[in-house]
Amino acid sequence: MYFELNLDKDGSYQWTPPDNHSGLVYVVQGFATINNDSIKAGDAYRLEKPAKLSFYSKEGARLMVVFGSPHGEPILQHGTFVD
Repeated sequence: MYFELNLDKDGSYQWTPPDNHSGLVYVVQGFATINNDSIKAGDAYRLEKPAKLSFYSKEGARLMVVFGSPHGEPILQHGTFVD
């Protein structure tokens, strides 16, 4: 699951990922607070089995949100792609 989240100035959003999903939030532009942790553009915020996510930005931000169900298999890299 992937979505882009654009927060306006003083914007907020709450989202609950599906059960047993983990993922990350990457800040593309601006500054954001995720569950009371502040992160800036270029930083990623990793989450495992979160119950609820709260997003807030005082100045506005653009975020990339990526979540999925862990497959439990090792990740093997071969050349320029991953199996």
